[in-house]
Amino acid sequence: MAGIFLKSLILNHFRSYKKETLNFSSIGTVFTGPNGSGKTNILEAISLFSPGRGLRKSKNYENSRKPENYGWKIQGTFEGLEEVYELEVSFQESGDKKTSLDGKKTTQSKMNDLVKILWITPQMDRLWTSGALERRNFIDRITYGFYPNHGKFLLYYEKLVRERNELFRLGNYEKSWMDSLEVQIVNYGIEIFRNRSDTIQTLNKSAKVQENFPKPKLEILGENFINKDTYLMKLRDNRNLDNFSGRTSVGPHKSDLNLIYIDKGIDAKDCSTGEQKALLVSIILSMSREIVKLFGVPPILLLDEIGAHLDHERRNELILQLFALKAQFFITATDQSFFKYDYDDLNYVEILNKGGNSYIK
Repeated sequence: MAGIFLKSLILNHFRSYKKETLNFSSIGTVFTGPNGSGKTNILEAISLFSPGRGLRKSKNYENSRKPENYGWKIQGTFEGLEEVYELEVSFQESGDKKTSLDGKKTTQSKMNDLVKILWITPQMDRLWTSGALERRNFIDRITYGFYPNHGKFLLYYEKLVRERNELFRLGNYEKSWMDSLEVQIVNYGIEIFRNRSDTIQTLNKSAKVQENFPKPKLEILGENFINKDTYLMKLRDNRNLDNFSGRTSVGPHKSDLNLIYIDKGIDAKDCSTGEQKALLVSIILSMSREIVKLFGVPPILLLDEIGAHLDHERRNELILQLFALKAQFFITATDQSFFKYDYDDLNYVEILNKGGNSYIK
């Protein structure tokens, strides 16, 4: 049995689901059904039991079932480590998103301490040919798994950078105020850079033993932000330039991420779509193994349309490795034949949609 697994999920007015209850085994579930049936909506609901805005990065109101717009609620029963946990995430149009653990108010960081959730979505297929922001978001999401405070550091850092930019917009500001602000920016910026760097180093080390999937090598592009004095000096030297542009031009918010296919010695952006997908899978598998080493339990994996661009051999190998990890995983596919295996613990659930309402067949 998985270390911690999602035993049941209740959806209330979430996306295309008016009211639905789903029960799961501790290993694997494959959701099948036509496009638009509501398969990804289930994965998105599960992803909201982790920090952030979920695998679609949706705003809270966007998850409300239309046309009612009542707000929404998802409830998950997690079992493992000889305990049962009840997690709830809800949103009302008149308020903010709320999270609770066993009926008591909790935080997303505490939920992250309880269960780790990772995902791959079709949007990530374009990760290496899209903008730097998407790649930073990708490495930050992975970094959360190792450093629970990483998300908090990012929030504080981004708030401070916005304050610095606002001072430039206002014009006349006290030098002591700017000095103090920049010291805080540097302190958080160094933590962010260090967390990202350590995560990448861990993943690269793990990837060297990767079998049957391409070996990836991640690297941060741009400046290093490890020396406080040097970083602070760059901020101060750039004040005139930043004042003119109204933007902070130095810091880890400007970093980029590169991925190299080691066996071929080429950048991921120059690989085929199938190779890029396989490299992404390799990273997630490496991350999952390291989480097991660090925390003793595997993460829950959400693999949306993962079969696209993977050949039959790699799809089969992916399932084998997921079972070897003893991780609970959820896969979506339009065609059941994409993942048709003779494993007793692999469950198939067909999702249909009628009149905008999703339901289990």
